[in-house]
Amino acid sequence: DSCLELHSIVEKGVPLFKHFGEWLKIKFNWNLSYGWAQAIAENIEKQQDPLKKFYSFVNEFRKLQPEVVSTIQENADEHPSLSLQKIQVIQYFPHNLFFLRFFYAEKHEDDRDLFYSIEEAEKSVSKNKRKG
Repeated sequence: DSCLELHSIVEKGVPLFKHFGEWLKIKFNWNLSYGWAQAIAENIEKQQDPLKKFYSFVNEFRKLQPEVVSTIQENADEHPSLSLQKIQVIQYFPHNLFFLRFFYAEKHEDDRDLFYSIEEAEKSVSKNKRKG
């Protein structure tokens, strides 16, 4: 994900791996204080191989379909190359799981935070606008 994001490359129809841990947390209601690897090891049956289970979860996670469900267009700024141009709210279908993608003149950034509703995601956009 990092190299793709660095070069502003968006893989269409592929979930971002940085959201994998949050997805596990939401799907299984697991505590991820020590990371997703530890959570998998602690929550699978003893006879199961953690590595095989990890790949099983990754395969399931990769079936999520990120789709743009809302776009917020920003006003032009005196520094157009630095200013935010638009924000997309993206949903991982078929789940109620959303994240924000920020577009600047020369790059985009995907937010780490996940939201459980489009309203939560859009509320986060308005909070960020007030801070900025």
